[in-house]
Amino acid sequence: MNTASATLAIDCSFAGLSLALHTPKGTTSFTTEAPRSSDILPTELQRLMQQANVTVHDLATILVAIGPGSFTGIRLGLATAEAFKLLNPSINILGLSTLQALATQIHAQHQPATSFTVLLDAAGGQAYAQTFSATAEPLTNPECLTVPPTEGTLFAQASLMHPTATPITTLNALYMLHLAQNTAAHLLPQPVYIKPLTYKKVQ
Repeated sequence: MNTASATLAIDCSFAGLSLALHTPKGTTSFTTEAPRSSDILPTELQRLMQQANVTVHDLATILVAIGPGSFTGIRLGLATAEAFKLLNPSINILGLSTLQALATQIHAQHQPATSFTVLLDAAGGQAYAQTFSATAEPLTNPECLTVPPTEGTLFAQASLMHPTATPITTLNALYMLHLAQNTAAHLLPQPVYIKPLTYKKVQ
């Protein structure tokens, strides 16, 4: 490719790893539910770019899921984007909400008729939650709840085991490409941490 026109989407904030690469010639992607995305990210990213015949200098935009979600995964995705920008300073890095990306995926795959709430297991008996319209527009701000809400249509990560939830096992980065078309969804490339900090005092 001769001009920077490719868009790369990276999600390490949810279960597993998902990548999507869009160029004028088409879109390629990779998604796995396997944990430890840090182990496979370099290899799968290289494979995806080789498959699309794209180098770092062809990238115009990198989309990164910035949470809420895995603390380590969020930092990994952002660090990868920043490393690419060191090689190609013209790259524009955009953050996308993990919850809204999931809502975009839910809208496309399930076509909910009413508003719905996305829940993510935040461990320790807590959950990240945000409610969206049927067309995946945010109706509330993301929050961390001790007890997940029990009303309305819920979609949740399988490990949350909420009795009324439809499990989601992966965030497909293809839907990050869709979400990025909505400029109102563009966020600063900074981690979103909304879970209260907890620590134990050293005696």
